[in-house]
Amino acid sequence: MCISKGPSTSNSILELITSEIIDKLKNNNLSSRELIQLLPYRQETVLEALQLLLEDNKIDINTQNKYTLQ
Repeated sequence: MCISKGPSTSNSILELITSEIIDKLKNNNLSSRELIQLLPYRQETVLEALQLLLEDNKIDINTQNKYTLQ
C-alpha cells in the first residue's frame, strides 16, 4: 500500500520554479523564507524545487543558511 502526501507537482511547474529561483539567486544569496516571499508559489512547491536544485548541484547553502549558485 502506497501512502502519498498529496498530488506531486508537475515537472513543467517545477522547471518554471527552478528557473525563477536561479534568476533570483543571480542577484543575491537568499534564504528559503526570502524565496518563498518573493515567488508566487506555495511554500511546499518552492521547497521541493530547492531540493531538486540541491540534488542536481545547481545551488548550495552557505554558512548563513542562504542559497547560492554553484
